[in-house]
Amino acid sequence: MFSTGLDSNYTIGYATRTGGLSVTQRPVTFGFIGFISRPYGGGSFDASQAQSRITSGSIAAGDSPTTALNVAGVPLSRPVGDYSVPQFVRISRGGADVTANYAMTLDPGTLRVTR
Repeated sequence: MFSTGLDSNYTIGYATRTGGLSVTQRPVTFGFIGFISRPYGGGSFDASQAQSRITSGSIAAGDSPTTALNVAGVPLSRPVGDYSVPQFVRISRGGADVTANYAMTLDPGTLRVTR
């Protein structure tokens, strides 16, 4: 029996015949809505049109996600257009990294190179 009141944060399964307890990762999907933009040839990234959100599943009460798009590997020479870029998510609780407690699916975001 859980005594902390956080039992809703876990999927609990009882192993057949062994009497053991199984705790699995909590599934959650993060999607990126909108886009980040950058002028052709370089310049600053504008993330004002981008927002990450949970599109499936949930995170436990008290946990806090930090999200970003990984644009470090995008060459400045990309022509004008939209490009898929990977998303980075870290989930923490009181400063501790609890990302490993989640089975995450990360939908990519969009980098829009403008004129």
